[in-house]
Amino acid sequence: MRERKVIAIAGAMGTGKSTAAGVLMAQLKRTVWLDGDWCWQQGRDWHFDEETKAMAMDNICYLLRSFARNPNFDRIVFSWVLHLPETWTALETALSDLNVCWEPVVLTCSAQELQRRILARGGDAAQVRRALERDAACRALPLPHLDTTDLSVEETARKILEITA
Repeated sequence: MRERKVIAIAGAMGTGKSTAAGVLMAQLKRTVWLDGDWCWQQGRDWHFDEETKAMAMDNICYLLRSFARNPNFDRIVFSWVLHLPETWTALETALSDLNVCWEPVVLTCSAQELQRRILARGGDAAQVRRALERDAACRALPLPHLDTTDLSVEETARKILEITA
């Protein structure tokens, strides 16, 4: 099985992960996209207990594994908050038997821009607080970072490709 590239786009909610991933999907051939949030959509009342987190991880690993084994794809765009080092480790360990090359990038933006984006999409003060907490954790990750504060979606997608080339 030939190597598959996983472009892992991390960052707090509101930093542009899903939007940039959608642009990448439109630009790249032989590419599939997985947004981690799709693996545990719950409606209005999200449960962040251990059982639900484990379910989401199982779903994500199943889909990443399926995509990596599919000969129709050379690239997997994977977007998710991914703010904890142990989540990265768990993913890499769970998929260590596959021929995948992880190419991570962490999206960030200014606190003011993050707040503006969260509120613009109907979020509330609690969501802004969670986003700022996740952003701080993401900034601590020893991975390539990209500040999206003043970038268009197209510029963000282009820079992601430059970083993960």
